[in-house]
Amino acid sequence: LGQAVRGDTTGGPSAMQGSCVPSGSPPEHVYSFTLAERAMVDVALESSFDGALYLLTDCNGGELACNDDNPDTAHSRLQLTLDPGTYYVVVDGYGSPSQGEYSISVQTRSMQSVAQVCSAAIPITPGVPVRGDTSGSADYFQATCAGGAHSPDNVYRLSVAQPSRLRVRQSTPGHDGAIYVRSTCDSAATEVLCNDDYGTTAASMVTGVVQPGE
Repeated sequence: LGQAVRGDTTGGPSAMQGSCVPSGSPPEHVYSFTLAERAMVDVALESSFDGALYLLTDCNGGELACNDDNPDTAHSRLQLTLDPGTYYVVVDGYGSPSQGEYSISVQTRSMQSVAQVCSAAIPITPGVPVRGDTSGSADYFQATCAGGAHSPDNVYRLSVAQPSRLRVRQSTPGHDGAIYVRSTCDSAATEVLCNDDYGTTAASMVTGVVQPGE
């Protein structure tokens, strides 16, 4: 972890298949790494060919993520939050004859506790739009909608003085977002509202009556 590794897939075996690469893919190399604690993981590939990356929980399968081009055909990247355990990174190519030299690195960053994240939640004022970006954030929270919402997230704090009808709208033109509301930040069991798609995958909205509190 933290050190770049160089390799060359030319003439190597072709026995694996990622969801983001076409069938009959060219040769690949496989690496493993082990995490002792939950962490944010950044896997970066730079290749002399149109490379691809995918991450597995088991060398025989269990794909967690797959990326072909980020930001171009010579680079691929995976950024996600992982629990302790051993994982397998596959360096592959996108279509034949994509093979050759490459450099790969796996960087990790320790995570805060959920309590720390909640204590730093940004206050939000009704009627005042807020802009944000979850890129590079960790996956601290999950929801009952959006397939569990296992993705990077941001958290905001809203103070309510009296029983009120609440409407929260979210626009995410760059990705399929989700929004959910809890009465206790670090308790998933206190979720009161959740929505994935409102008319389109690039919008979400929740509406409901909430009691005084945060």
